[in-house]
Amino acid sequence: AKSYSDIKNYADSSEFFIKANNANNNLLKNYDFKIEENTFKIIKEKFNDYKFEDTIQNFEPEIIFILGLPRSGTTLTHQIVSSHSKVFGAGEINIINEKINTYYQENNFGEENEDLGVIYLDELERIYENEDIKSYERFCDKLPFNYMNIGVIKKIFPNSKIIHLKRNPIDVCFSIYSLYFVSHPWSYDMNLISKFYKEYQSLMEYWSNSFNDIYELQYEDLVKDNNKEIKKLLEYCELDYEDKCINYVEN
Repeated sequence: AKSYSDIKNYADSSEFFIKANNANNNLLKNYDFKIEENTFKIIKEKFNDYKFEDTIQNFEPEIIFILGLPRSGTTLTHQIVSSHSKVFGAGEINIINEKINTYYQENNFGEENEDLGVIYLDELERIYENEDIKSYERFCDKLPFNYMNIGVIKKIFPNSKIIHLKRNPIDVCFSIYSLYFVSHPWSYDMNLISKFYKEYQSLMEYWSNSFNDIYELQYEDLVKDNNKEIKKLLEYCELDYEDKCINYVEN
């Protein structure tokens, strides 16, 4: 499918994308999309009554989280931001995501979550023990699915910067469909991708109503007017302008 797409033979390309995804669908056993719907529901319920304004950050340094659906431009944005001399690009750090599922399963979103900030930073130092990461003022974490964890992130790192990548719905959904995501069985069916997109969209609206400091970055704008959007992005991150961010391809 990819080969046909590269030579602009979209009819044959589509045929093989469909065959491949149908084959993956046929291998699934006992998958129910209600699992995804329930997860989104639980996330909202857990944070309905939480007072984020009472949270004080006790951790340094400041973290920049880049998130959004897969294929939305998170990698490009990470390359841009991590080109800055004060930012260490840590890539996709799955620490919060790994720990968070147990918290959502509990009846109360309690004080045990306070330790997650310490765990996160300790693990970051362990992963990059051979890097002089303490010489940087900020870390950049670009795990796309952290958009599900924004509530937890703002609880443990209230001073963090959150950059949400948005992309044309049809483009991002087809891009997801055209790649093999082992851990996302919903990505093998366009109807399920559409449902998942709506759940994601609803959750991001929920977070936007909870916080007024999430930076919404449109992928198409970033590509169309690179210099303008990068300058706005650096301003949001409270970083001085550097040419290296414009010349991110050298990073």
